[in-house]
Amino acid sequence: MTARPVPISRHLSLIYRYSQRYFSARLREFPLEAGQFPLLLQLFRHPDVTQEQLSQRLALDKATTARAAAQLLAQGLIERRADPEDRRAYRLSPTARALALEEQLFSIAGDLQEVLFRGMTPAERQAASDLVVRMAGNLSACLGEWHPGNCCGGRRL
Repeated sequence: MTARPVPISRHLSLIYRYSQRYFSARLREFPLEAGQFPLLLQLFRHPDVTQEQLSQRLALDKATTARAAAQLLAQGLIERRADPEDRRAYRLSPTARALALEEQLFSIAGDLQEVLFRGMTPAERQAASDLVVRMAGNLSACLGEWHPGNCCGGRRL
């Protein structure tokens, strides 16, 4: 058996899955599931966006965004209205009920940050953040350039 290094994507995947478990545990007292959490946080930051804009901001497919938005709507956490410029599109915003939870929800997100960065100096925290953001940008650009037979210098995904 050949010894091979563990790819960083494995660790990033673990961080994502552990984060989902963390959020599921912390969100039990809220009318919210871990999968809906990033949508609501994004709507706190950028209210009155279209579902398509929300999908793009979160790098989610439209169907996933539509399902999560429908659940948040049913729970009374967001409101949806027709876009006056495009009647086929909907604009989403948090409701007063959601806004009442905003500080608590951002606190939960901040708590996870503290867990992730535990034992790191401020410089290490900044470096880790910068590198992960850069990796995400690299992969996003690669996927944006992808077409059959050519990605990231001609290598196939």
